[in-house]
Amino acid sequence: FQRFTRNAFQLDIQAGEHLVALDVDRQEQRQLSELSDGTRIQLLLAARLASLEQAEQEGVAVPLFLDEVLSTTDRQRFRAIGACLMDLCNEGRQIFYATADQVEAELWRSLWTDEGETPPQIVDLGSAQQSEGWSPEVPAAPLSPPAIPDPAGKEPQTYAAELGVS
Repeated sequence: FQRFTRNAFQLDIQAGEHLVALDVDRQEQRQLSELSDGTRIQLLLAARLASLEQAEQEGVAVPLFLDEVLSTTDRQRFRAIGACLMDLCNEGRQIFYATADQVEAELWRSLWTDEGETPPQIVDLGSAQQSEGWSPEVPAAPLSPPAIPDPAGKEPQTYAAELGVS
């Protein structure tokens, strides 16, 4: 958590085993409800990572599944957290990160590239077809959303069919 927040906070456990953030400069404990959404999520991620390491006890590293965990994180903290997660990958942990935000996917790609690492595989499930084979290749260009047809002059049922919705 200290690495995530550039030493502004550290993860602490209050009596009764409640997670709190210690404001390092002020030496004050902050309850989860007193933290911003982003900082609270970062504290919980740090606690989850610590608990994984403790639970595995030198065993096989289990895959980590994260769903838009960094969507409320500013760019500096995104890079710090991403670097921590990159270290875990380089130590052998497999990480699956789900996001609907293409900008966030590009942030992941650029972080790895900036660090001289092979970028992670990005799979756009919205455009994948069952008949397509999955390729380990990372797309050369950023993913772009599909074009939405113009509804002008179309009956609602016709437009819904064109969109593929019912």
